[in-house]
Amino acid sequence: MNLIPILCTLAMNASPIDMRYESTRGLFVTVGGVEIVRGGFFQYYKGNWEKGLYSSNWNPQTVTRDANGDLTVVFTGPDRLAHGMMRFVRTASGVDATYTFGWRGTEPANVENTVGCLWATAFKGGEIRFSDGSSKVLGESPRPTNDPKDNSLGPDSSSVTMKGRIAEVSASSPDAPLTLFDARNYQQDFARDRELLWLGHNRLTIPPQGSVTIKVSMTISKMAASAPASETIKLKPRTGTVLSPTRLTAVIPAPRESIMSPAMFRISLDPKPRKDASEAVKLVMQRFADATFPESAIVAKVDPKLNVPENGYTVAVGRPIKVTGKDAIGLRMGLTQLGQLIRVNDGAVTLVQATITDWPTLSWRGAHLFVGPNALDFQTKFHQRVLGPLGYNKMVLQAEQARWKSLPGIYHANSMNLEDLQKLFAMYRSQGIDPIPLIQSFGHMEWFFANGQNLDLAFNRSIPYSVDPRKPGVAPILNKLWDEVVELLKPSALHFGLDEVDMRGFPGDQKLVTELWRIQIPMLGDIAKRHNVPMMLWGDKCLAPGEAPDAALGYNKEEAMARRQVIPKGAMVTDWHYIDNPDPRIYTSLEIFKKNGQFPIASGWNRLGNIIGFAQAAAKVGGGYLQTTWSGYFSEERALVENPEQYAAFIVAGDYAWTGRTEGPKQLGYDPLTALYERYFAPASPTKSVSGMQFGDSLGGKPVQIGPWMFDLIEPVSTTNELTEQGAKRPRELVFELPAKGVSRVGLAIQTENRLNRLEDAAEIIFTCADGSTRTTRLKYLLDVRAGSDPAGTARLPRQQGYSAVTLQSDKKIVSVKVRGLNTVNGIRVGGISALP
Repeated sequence: MNLIPILCTLAMNASPIDMRYESTRGLFVTVGGVEIVRGGFFQYYKGNWEKGLYSSNWNPQTVTRDANGDLTVVFTGPDRLAHGMMRFVRTASGVDATYTFGWRGTEPANVENTVGCLWATAFKGGEIRFSDGSSKVLGESPRPTNDPKDNSLGPDSSSVTMKGRIAEVSASSPDAPLTLFDARNYQQDFARDRELLWLGHNRLTIPPQGSVTIKVSMTISKMAASAPASETIKLKPRTGTVLSPTRLTAVIPAPRESIMSPAMFRISLDPKPRKDASEAVKLVMQRFADATFPESAIVAKVDPKLNVPENGYTVAVGRPIKVTGKDAIGLRMGLTQLGQLIRVNDGAVTLVQATITDWPTLSWRGAHLFVGPNALDFQTKFHQRVLGPLGYNKMVLQAEQARWKSLPGIYHANSMNLEDLQKLFAMYRSQGIDPIPLIQSFGHMEWFFANGQNLDLAFNRSIPYSVDPRKPGVAPILNKLWDEVVELLKPSALHFGLDEVDMRGFPGDQKLVTELWRIQIPMLGDIAKRHNVPMMLWGDKCLAPGEAPDAALGYNKEEAMARRQVIPKGAMVTDWHYIDNPDPRIYTSLEIFKKNGQFPIASGWNRLGNIIGFAQAAAKVGGGYLQTTWSGYFSEERALVENPEQYAAFIVAGDYAWTGRTEGPKQLGYDPLTALYERYFAPASPTKSVSGMQFGDSLGGKPVQIGPWMFDLIEPVSTTNELTEQGAKRPRELVFELPAKGVSRVGLAIQTENRLNRLEDAAEIIFTCADGSTRTTRLKYLLDVRAGSDPAGTARLPRQQGYSAVTLQSDKKIVSVKVRGLNTVNGIRVGGISALP
C-alpha cells in the first residue's frame, strides 16, 4: 500500500484572489484555493487595557460588496461612541485596505487592529523579513502563553514579508508600524486550536471626538503544484478480530475510598438485551449493546440512614453486588460508577472484589444551560450520558426563550413551548436534580423587547437592552412574569440574572447605575420573598477592580459596596470569573460575598485552569460551583457539535466539584474531548469480539483498538500535501476497492498530516454500494480528526495513536471507499482498514 513519492516542480503562480468579510469574524482571503488570511478583529480600549470599550467580536458590522467585488464595512458601537469604516479593494496581486476608526468619547481611546490572522502552516520553515533588514525562520509552535510579547516574531515594522513553501505575503503600513506575533498556542479565544500568526497594529490612539485613518497594502501569491487526480488501491483481505468491547480511558470522578481485594470473579451476561431490565441494570450496562446484566447479580437501594454525606454511596462488589445510595443521586452515582469499573469480554463481566465509599466535596454542584424547542430531547440525553454520572445536583436553566403567556408578543420560532419546559423540569426532578429558572430581569433583556415589544419600559428606547426600574410599568410586568414562572415550574430558587446590566445604551454614569440597582434589586428580592424561595443573581456588578481577578464591573469600591448592601441576606450569588488560572487564591470574591451574608457559587467557563482553581476556592469557603456555557442561546445537540470544548468542560467541572481534587491541568489524567466522546457520542459497545476482514501489509505490531475497531496499522497512504517533501506527487483522492461481494461495515483509521483550525472541514469520505448508490461523510478538525502530531482528543469519533476511527455502514453492500482532503495543503492519511462481511 505504499505510495512512491514523485517530486513535482513548484513555481510562483499569480493565483486569483478571493476575499470576504464576515461580521464579527473579520477578513478572509483565499489565494489559489488556500485560505491564507483567516479572519480578524478590532478592539477599542482605554489606557493600557484598563477597560475594553468596544470589540468587533461581540458587536455586528454591516458589510457591502460592490460590482467589482470590493468590500465596505461600517460599524457603530451600541453607545455610538465607537464608529468607523473599513474599505478592502482587491488588486491584481492582493488587497489594499483603508481603516478609519472614530471616537466620540471625551477622553482618548486606543485601538488594536488586526490586519489579518494568517495561516501559520503556510509559512512554517520559511523566512520572515522586516523593514529594518532583520529576518527569522518560522519554526515549531511556541510554548503556551497569554502575553503576545512572549511570541513576538520581530520588531514592529513598516513592512513585513513572509515566504513559505506554498505562499508569500508582503504587508506594508506607512501610517503605523505593524506587529507580527506567533499566535500558535496563544491562550486567547481567537487563537485556541488554530494555527495562526497575528499581523496588525496593537495601539492606534484616537483623540477625543476624533478619528484616525490607516492604510495597509498586502500582496499575496501562492506556489503552484500539480498532483494526479486519483489513485485506486485494490485491497486484499485477511481474517482477524475487527470489533472488540471498549473500555473507558478514565473513571470520572474517581472514588475517594476503595478497598480492593486480589480476588476476581466473572458474571455471565444474559445473551440478549432486555427491554424490561430494571433501572439499576440499565445504568450499569449503559455502555453495552448486546447483552443484559443478570438482575439477580445486583441489589440496589436507597438508604437515607447510610453513613455518608448527602449524595454519597457505597458499592460492595461480591455475590451479589450491593449498591446503596444515601438518596437518588447517590444511588445513580454508585450504579454508574460500577458501570465504569466493569470489564466485559466474551459475554461476561470481570470484576475485582472491592468495597467503595464515596461522597461529594461540594454540596451545591450545578450546570447552566439554555432552553429551546429541542432542549427536552437533547438535555435528557446529555443528562443521562454526561451530567448524571458526574453527580450534578443543580441545573440552572436560562429560560427567557419560552412562550410565556404573560409576554405573548415576544414569541419567535425558537421559543420553547411551556409544556415541554415543564416536562424538562420534571425530568430533572425525577433524577434528583433541582432545576432553577434564570430569566434576565434588568439588563441583557433584548429578549423582552423582541418584535418591538415593551419599548416604553426600556432605559434607552433606541438601544433596547435594559429596563428602567424608575418606570412604573416595570415592576408589575416582571411580577406577573415571575408569578407565571413559579406557578408553572414550582422552583426552589429564582435566578434574576443581573450581570452587565449597563453594557449597552447607558451614558457611563456609575452612580446612576447604582441608583437604578437600588430600585430593581429590592423589587426582585420581594418577588422571591413572596414566593418563599431565595433570590439568585450574577455578582459582577457588585465587585470593584481588585476585588476579583476579572469580571469586577462595580466601577469602584464605593459603588460596588453600595450595590452589595441591597442584596438580600441568604441570596445565592453566582460569582462568574473566567480567567484561565488554576491558583485558588486569586478567586477572592467568594469570601467577599460570604462575609456579606450571601451563599457564594463559583461560576466558571470552559478553561481548565479556571475550573480547577475556582472549584478549589469554592470548597475552601464552603460555597458551590456552577459550570456555565455560552454556546448560542438555544439548547440542542448542534450547540454541542459547534462548541465541543464547552460541553467537555462539564466533565472536568463535575470531576473537581465532586472529588475536591487539587491537581493542576497537566495532571488531569484524561483528555476532556475524549471523555466527552466516550460518554456522549460513543455507540454502545459489543460484549464479545467479532471477526472480520483486515486489509493491507502488516507492520508486525500489536493490533491497535480505536473505539470498537481493531486495526493492524499499516504504512499510511496519503492524499496530496503541498507542504511535505517539496510537494510530493500524491493523488488528490484515494479510492479503496473492497472485495467484489462487498461488506456491510467499514472502519477507517484516519488522520490529517497538518494541524488545521478548530472545526475546519478536513476530509470527505464517499462510499459506493453494489447498486451504484453513494453516501458522503465530512470530517471536521478537532471534532472528528486531528493531525498525527496533535496529541489532543476528538469529540465525535474515537482516537488512539494519532488516528480517528471512522465507521461507514449501510444496509447495502459497500464495494469501494473514496477519501479526499478538502484542500491541497493538508494531506489525509489512512493508516488502517477493517470491515465486516
